[in-house]
Amino acid sequence: MKSPQNVLFMSSSYYECRSMFSQYVKSLSGVYDNYLEDHILDSSFYEIRIDGAMIGYFAIHNEVLLTQFYIQKCNCIYAQSIFGKVIKEYRIETAYVPTCDELFLSLCMENHKEIEIQAFIFEESGSDVRPPEFSKPNFKLVSEDRWAEVNEMTDGFFEEMNTDKVKKDGLLFEIYELSVKDEVLGYGLREEVRVFTDYNATGMYVMPEHRQKGAGRSIIIYLKNICAENGKKPLPGCWYYNHNSKSTLESSGFVAKTRLLKVRF
Repeated sequence: MKSPQNVLFMSSSYYECRSMFSQYVKSLSGVYDNYLEDHILDSSFYEIRIDGAMIGYFAIHNEVLLTQFYIQKCNCIYAQSIFGKVIKEYRIETAYVPTCDELFLSLCMENHKEIEIQAFIFEESGSDVRPPEFSKPNFKLVSEDRWAEVNEMTDGFFEEMNTDKVKKDGLLFEIYELSVKDEVLGYGLREEVRVFTDYNATGMYVMPEHRQKGAGRSIIIYLKNICAENGKKPLPGCWYYNHNSKSTLESSGFVAKTRLLKVRF
């Protein structure tokens, strides 16, 4: 393990690290959803410098959760020693790491005490799927003045989607309703993301009494079509142990290559 002599950690910001952040995004083998994105962009950023030159950066959420660690490939010889120094000096307890981030994942594996799989991150498979069970006229955009009502009907599902923050930041946020004969079957969302700008985050909530009847598939497929109509790719995810959601997404033409891990040190 090679240790640099004059390594310095300097408090910074996402905006000051944007050039390095762009390099980091290009190094990934996949994408991740807006849950992790929100944690990253809400983190405190620190530059990694050797002899005054910036060679990478890291980011910490709420003082104990590491959400980013990136070092340029030409300086990866120092990655192990610098990573250990960050964990020790900043008293890092946990990390969120997507499996598409090879360097961060490898360093976490070398230092972990426990790993918990948090979520699946899905992308389109390109395979043909059967048509949705419910017709398109049943799927309609919900006006913003009904968002609070929808959030209450879904037990706070849309509150967790940070609707207030999205409105504040001026990002696209749409809620759709699937209903038949005035009976609501479920809701879908399409949300603009800030890192993977070719994508829209998508999600769905099906009313408990209408689950496993095709409503979820219909919502996901229509959201996928709306994304395509707007020149975007859909980016859904689900909790690792939500087997029904995973099956719904797979039957709608999605596959999961990437996992989000929570690593404890």
